[in-house]
Amino acid sequence: MELKDKIYKLKGKVQNYAWGGYDFIPSLIGFTNTEHKPCAEYWMGAHPSASSDLMIDNRPVSLNRLILRNHAETITDKVFQQFGELPYLLKILDVKDMLSIQVHPSKAEAIKGFDAEEAAGIPINAPHRNYKDKNHKPEVMVALSEFWLLHGFKQEAALERVLEDVQEFNILLPLYKREGLKALYQFVMEMKQEDIDALLFNLVKRELRRKENNELTKDQPGWWVAKLFEGKDEIKNIDRGIFSIYFFNIVKAEKGEAVFQGAGIPHAYLEGQNVELMANSDNVLRGGLTPKHIDVPELMKHTSFVGITPVRCYQIEYTDCLPQSG
Repeated sequence: MELKDKIYKLKGKVQNYAWGGYDFIPSLIGFTNTEHKPCAEYWMGAHPSASSDLMIDNRPVSLNRLILRNHAETITDKVFQQFGELPYLLKILDVKDMLSIQVHPSKAEAIKGFDAEEAAGIPINAPHRNYKDKNHKPEVMVALSEFWLLHGFKQEAALERVLEDVQEFNILLPLYKREGLKALYQFVMEMKQEDIDALLFNLVKRELRRKENNELTKDQPGWWVAKLFEGKDEIKNIDRGIFSIYFFNIVKAEKGEAVFQGAGIPHAYLEGQNVELMANSDNVLRGGLTPKHIDVPELMKHTSFVGITPVRCYQIEYTDCLPQSG
């Protein structure tokens, strides 16, 4: 296809994940959400699973297919030779309900994981597929509103205080002191569901009561635990992601602030709207707080078990946004 013009209208793809809001993205891009579907993400890019369209001669043309067929006029031969595709993906997110505890693999591990699942014959759109492409997924987010997220493990002393202060976690303290962070996290992430329910039932009840009495704020883990269970008739099948809410840093990003999340940094989005720029990838290894496929062994394999102090910045310099290890 010959491109006669230099500027074309781009039409992205709305992703209707369950955790999304109903109004922000429709209002932003100008459509009426008549079906009242959750509009979680708006993808503007050329990822094969949800490529944007260019409007050419009043017809939608897949940006991904256009690049593959005509890379010289779209992304240039040089970029195509290095990446084989548009190397980035831009998204708008509207997080109404908290979404998955997750980690992204490195580039090398993404290639290995993709090739292994291809060899195993797992369809690319299978719900239990981990690796949708061969890319890593470093991403920088910029808050469009007050935005709350979990980002990396707490520093050693802070995590030890959590295990001391939360009654239900006291029994985990000796393991942490003896074997460290990875052993602690692996233990709670591999617990049987009945043991999780037994350990966390009273904790959830207490946090629900504290939130109802206005004793909690959003910078406290209990606020988010209570939000998970508000309005539910009973407390059962308690999500193991609750451990992460207490073990990870809770970060509040003000509008305009940026947070960078590299390979191996565990994180989860809690509430708000943001824009993300990332490598052209949909590789997500999940460990909880989601109805999607959870693969704890794969998540553990790629997680960085180092306590960090989160960094927020206004000027989006790659090195400025990197977490500081301790």
